Amino acid sequence: MRNLTAYKDIDPIRAKEVSENWKLYYVSFMWKENLHASKDCPKLLQIIKQLPNLINVTIAVLEPGVGLSAHKGPYAGILRYHLGITIPKNNPPFIRVSDQNYTWQVGQSIVIDDCYDHEVTNHSDDIRVILMVDIMRPMPFPLNYLNKKCLLLQKKWSNHIIDRANADFK
Repeated sequence: MRNLTAYKDIDPIRAKEVSENWKLYYVSFMWKENLHASKDCPKLLQIIKQLPNLINVTIAVLEPGVGLSAHKGPYAGILRYHLGITIPKNNPPFIRVSDQNYTWQVGQSIVIDDCYDHEVTNHSDDIRVILMVDIMRPMPFPLNYLNKKCLLLQKKWSNHIIDRANADFK
């Protein structure tokens, strides 16, 4: 099993706003494949390659007692999909988006607009693992074209983020 890197060691500036101890495994970031993913999760990677509107695909882990502070996503051009993978049965973690709470369940999914104020709470005694996928927000032309161009400008960070996230792998 790999040791996952804490978010503070991947993106220290954003981590101060959200959570320094959140742990992430980037399967892909800004359409760039993590080279470890072909070994770690080949079937997931195969699916990703068939869906060009998936921008980032991440396995997100919250250890017991770790949460994400209230925050808003930095860019309105995406929607975020969550799929519950490992969810504690006792006192399960939940996400608050605006004024609504959602408790993750194994095999169940939600889509959120992370531009709304949201936070995550994990008061359980176990880890929460979800698949988190950023999807290009559906928009009419020419907005969809501009959205993709804006996102592609961020692609330059792909190698940097993936390399930092892979730093603790053993």
